Amino acid sequence: MPTHNQAFLEEQRRDIGDLRYKMEYEAEFVEDENSFFKQDLIRECTEDYDLLSEDQLITDERIAGNYYLGADFGKKVDYSVIAILKQEEENQNESYRLILLKQFPLGTPYTDIIAHIQRLNQKLDIIKGYVDQGAVGESLIEEIQQFAPRIDGVTFTAKTKQDLMILLQTRMEQKRLILPLDRALLSQINEQRYRFGKAVSKPTQKPEEKGTIAFYHPHGAHDDQLWALALATYAAKEKETEPHLQVIRK
Repeated sequence: MPTHNQAFLEEQRRDIGDLRYKMEYEAEFVEDENSFFKQDLIRECTEDYDLLSEDQLITDERIAGNYYLGADFGKKVDYSVIAILKQEEENQNESYRLILLKQFPLGTPYTDIIAHIQRLNQKLDIIKGYVDQGAVGESLIEEIQQFAPRIDGVTFTAKTKQDLMILLQTRMEQKRLILPLDRALLSQINEQRYRFGKAVSKPTQKPEEKGTIAFYHPHGAHDDQLWALALATYAAKEKETEPHLQVIRK
């Protein structure tokens, strides 16, 4: 991790303010009363390590381990993101480490993202995967299943999102999820808000079902990395674990 001298840090604190300084340089976050993931919970799940590099993916050999994939698709406004968890080999509590987090530039064609998933499938033993079907449709899910039949599509609904977030929060509380000190990812987790009852997060969306937790992020922020992580976490869940999501199979 980069280091800075004290004079530089003090100048940054003056220029950007105390709250942002704590996020940027002290890995501290601003906690809203409606934050779904509390700061202490996020800190307890983080370790200082490097994610899988692109150079490691271009080698000829497969990379040993059991892996679980989640992919959230966006295009013009939201980003497309792939997240991969690796099961920890020497942990009896079945914990999982985030080893890859790939965010694609806005406007990246879905075909390019599917090609990247195919390359990952060739390098890693992907035990299970879930991808956001709502953005890409059933035909592209079927295309993915031609080379990775253990990857399914998930339709995002209010209930589905609630189940995904609750499962992710539970795995963090159980200390079964290990995350890197990645500022963008941790900020998205920290910024995720929730509310009960009917809510509309976007003008094009229908009101959420009454009694269901609705999730949203501050204006101008993103949560694509968070949802990709949540999908990967669901892929890694125990077979008997609830909740059961609405899965679209081939």
